[in-house]
Amino acid sequence: MQKCVLSIIALSVSFEIEDYKYHCSLLQHISKSRRSLDIGNVTSSILQRIAHVYSEQGHWDKAEELQVEVMKKRKQVLGDNHPDTLTSMANLATTYWNQGHWKEAEGLQVEVVEKRKQVLGEDHPHTLQSMENLAVMYHTTGCRVEAEGLDAVVKKAKKQHNQ
Repeated sequence: MQKCVLSIIALSVSFEIEDYKYHCSLLQHISKSRRSLDIGNVTSSILQRIAHVYSEQGHWDKAEELQVEVMKKRKQVLGDNHPDTLTSMANLATTYWNQGHWKEAEGLQVEVVEKRKQVLGEDHPHTLQSMENLAVMYHTTGCRVEAEGLDAVVKKAKKQHNQ
């Protein structure tokens, strides 16, 4: 029954910023439903939505736990290079970053950038967004040369795309 309740709650979760207050109200219901549930028995799409709520609310440890599981499940089912797997990796990298785990975040984000280049191409919007995220990480950690190099590549690609 808890799995069903959690699934219904998760299906009501959107990824829109304006739903933040609504997601706040879901948090207590999510927490209650999760207590007696083995997350290994929940689909990756449901876990991803629940992790989004935890992340949005600043509950990084809970978000991380679910995002690790999502990534693991997606790698098993979809493979290492599937776009959904790469999205789960990027989400986990962001969570690591928000927790102050700089090296883990950077390593995972570098992997996402490289795989998205291979799978989607260098000019794909998701690839460019991953490169921008990595540039922000580099800026923040003082790796200015790397950050500026990525920024230049992204700006050039976006300029060419808009023409």
